[in-house]
Amino acid sequence: MTLPNNSDGPQAGIPSWARVGAKVVCIAGAAMIAAAAAKRPWGKFPFAGGVYAIRGIVTGTDGVANLLLVGVENPPMESTVGLVEWGFPSRYFRPLVTLEDDITTYFAELLDVPAGQKVEA
Repeated sequence: MTLPNNSDGPQAGIPSWARVGAKVVCIAGAAMIAAAAAKRPWGKFPFAGGVYAIRGIVTGTDGVANLLLVGVENPPMESTVGLVEWGFPSRYFRPLVTLEDDITTYFAELLDVPAGQKVEA
């Protein structure tokens, strides 16, 4: 049995920005990553400041959304719910916001004006 894959839609405990394919930045400090590495010395971990794409989202037994990242694959481990790949808590990440995304968010109304229509300034 594996943890449910919640990448198909919004679920409790999953941030709205967390979706498969989204790019994220690791904001976890070196101490947080070192503490996680001490528990799983054989594992691969994201780097603070690193940019990653989400390849999957699983909800842990504690209800926390855990992200599976492209390029940071770990072998499945035995858990209380069966054999699973451990992800990284979503609180370790923030969405990557590009200048294009930022402009689109704030100027969306102006970007959808049909040609020939007046725009009030």
